[in-house]
Amino acid sequence: MDRTAGPLILLLATATFLGAVEARADESHTHSHHDDDAHHDDHEPTPEVRQAGAHSHGNATLAVALEGADVFIELDTPLYNLLGFEHTPQSPEEIDRQREVSATLASPERLFALNPEAGCQAQADHGDDPLAALAPHAEHDDGHGPDHDISQSNHRDVIAQFLFTCESPDRISDIDVRLFEAFPLLTQLDAVFLGENAQRSIRLTKDNHRIATDR
Repeated sequence: MDRTAGPLILLLATATFLGAVEARADESHTHSHHDDDAHHDDHEPTPEVRQAGAHSHGNATLAVALEGADVFIELDTPLYNLLGFEHTPQSPEEIDRQREVSATLASPERLFALNPEAGCQAQADHGDDPLAALAPHAEHDDGHGPDHDISQSNHRDVIAQFLFTCESPDRISDIDVRLFEAFPLLTQLDAVFLGENAQRSIRLTKDNHRIATDR
C-alpha cells in the first residue's frame, strides 16, 4: 500500500465520525478561554498545534483506519488534555511538561496496544512532533520580535498521527487505547473505526478503552 493514502483514509474516517457525533443527543458543553495563544499550521497532513473553535476539555476524537498491513491512527484533542494548559510554555515546569508529552507521543506503543497475534510494530518516524509549534521562537536580528507571529485566540487543538505495521494483519482483533493512562485529564474519546469490512463509531472512556476491529 502507498502510505500517502493513510491521511486520506483518516479524513474519511473523521468525516464518518463527525456525522455520528452530530447525531448524538448528549453532546458535551463547549467553552472557550480568552487568554490562550494559538498557532495555525498550514502544512498537511502532519501532526500540529492549531487554532480551534469551541471545544470541551476532557474530550477528544480518535480515528482508526486499517488498510492492508497498516493501521493508521489519528488523535484530535484540545491541548489542555495533554499538557494541562493551552498557552505557550513559559516556566521550567511547563517546558519540562511539554518535553515529557512530546516524548510520550513519539512512543506509539505506549499509547496503543494491538493484540500480539497480529505482530504489529509502531513506526516511530511517522509524523512530526505535534507540539513543536509551541517551542519558543528566536528573535529577529533586527529586534522586531519573534520569527513567527503567535496570535491571541481562545484555545488550541492538537492533531497527532500514528502508524503501526503488522506481520499478520488478518489476525488483528482489538486495539487497547491507553491514552487515558498516559493523559489523566482525558476522560472521553469519540472514536471511529474504519476497516476493510467494518465501520463503526464508539465512545471510549477510562473504563471502556478497547476497540474490537472485526475486520
